[in-house]
Amino acid sequence: GDGVLNRMSLVRAHAPFALLFGCIYVFFSWGLFHRNQFWHYEFLDYRKSDAVVPYLALPAVLLAAFLLSSKFLRLTSKFLNVLKAGTASSDKGQKSTPRGRSSEISGGRSPLVSPSKPRASALAATTP
Repeated sequence: GDGVLNRMSLVRAHAPFALLFGCIYVFFSWGLFHRNQFWHYEFLDYRKSDAVVPYLALPAVLLAAFLLSSKFLRLTSKFLNVLKAGTASSDKGQKSTPRGRSSEISGGRSPLVSPSKPRASALAATTP
C-alpha cells in the first residue's frame, strides 16, 4: 500500500538496515525484560533451551520480508509505468505539465527550469 503510493524504492543495498533493525529490537527487548521481568514475545526469551532457533530465524525472516517487499515494489512500479504509458498515448495530443495543466494553457513551455539553462535572474544573483 504505502510503498506503492509514495513511490519509495527499496534497494537491495539497504537490506542490512533491515537486519540492523532486528538486532536493535532484540537489544531493546532484552532491556525491557531486565526492567519489567517479562517478555513481550516469548520466543525471544534467551533462557529457554531452544532460544537459538528464533534468534537465527529473526534475521532470515526480516531479510526475506525486505527482499519480497523490494521485488513487489519493483513489479508494481513497472505495472504503474505501463498504465501511465497507456493513458499518455490515449491523450489527444496534449502534453501534461508537472502541475497537471495542458501544454495549451502553458503555451507549450514547461514551467520548470532546465538544469542546463539557468534563469538569467539566478545568474545575476550569483555574479558579483
